[in-house]
Amino acid sequence: MLFMQVTTLSKIRVNLGEHLSGEYNILCNALSRGTRAEELGFSDDLIIAPMKSLWFDRFFHICNPLLVTLTCESEFVDFWSDLTTFRISL
Repeated sequence: MLFMQVTTLSKIRVNLGEHLSGEYNILCNALSRGTRAEELGFSDDLIIAPMKSLWFDRFFHICNPLLVTLTCESEFVDFWSDLTTFRISL
């Protein structure tokens, strides 16, 4: 959903999407589930420190697939509003 918000803001149009399973998308899949970049062999000069880019922490928190699933419409509306506020702040 954050992706939709960001592409809408930047007027990016995606014409084709394809699912890439975790077994073929090892690095991104691991990073999205809390594995640290250092654990995957990335050196400090390749890692963006959140303290240099404060919005990174919020971005990755919003994109965390391990967050609790939304269980009702009002939770979705709150989540969508939060995404909108965050996107505007970018």
